[in-house]
Amino acid sequence: YARREDGVVLCCTYRREEELIGWTRWNDTLNGTVESISKNTNSPEDEVWMIFKRTINGMTKRYVEKKRPQDFGFNDVTGAWFVRSGLEFDGGPKVSIPSITNANPAVINSVAHGLIAGEKIRITGALGMTEANEVWQIAYIDVDNFSLQNPDTGTNIDSTAWGVYIGSGVYEKVAKTITGLSHLNGKIVQILGDGSSMNDKTVVAGSITVDDWVNRAIVGLKYSTKFKPMPPDFAEGFLSG
Repeated sequence: YARREDGVVLCCTYRREEELIGWTRWNDTLNGTVESISKNTNSPEDEVWMIFKRTINGMTKRYVEKKRPQDFGFNDVTGAWFVRSGLEFDGGPKVSIPSITNANPAVINSVAHGLIAGEKIRITGALGMTEANEVWQIAYIDVDNFSLQNPDTGTNIDSTAWGVYIGSGVYEKVAKTITGLSHLNGKIVQILGDGSSMNDKTVVAGSITVDDWVNRAIVGLKYSTKFKPMPPDFAEGFLSG
């Protein structure tokens, strides 16, 4: 890696076994300029650390940032990370639901659930009681139980007339408001929510509100990539007529 005086980073890809050598420019001056860069040997990928100089809300800021391992989302598209100065909201894994009562309010039993009153969950896969497959607000009862509320009004949910729960349901914590983004105040950010591209948002007072409930969101400054392939090498006789 090399840094030019104008803050553009040059990266050389070198693979001896493939007789490959090629230079790339990280021309990302719209998102700031790099004042210093360092590579530290690590596994599974070398760590690249940079000091970025940016203008945030009219003020000059400097951030120490580490390049994430290159994740194309082959194993889990929700983790595909292609933003600068990014942060992640992770609501955690899906949790199996042993029981949901037909009562007012509807109560879910979940041992040591760890949820806090006012948090939101999304239920999917519930058989018998299909009415439960929605987004809800939780009301804390005790460490092993919580009840369901309307996520907009906070009123208790009456499940007396719902079908009888017969299993297979899971819940996961979700959110629409992503906080902790004060380092990007005033910037337009790109969002990957549960593996899907979402509408860009402007960070205000360190937070954004996305258009739909998400269990996992990756938020940061977007950038564009240009790719120029090699000329195609057609085998003899491949083309005809």
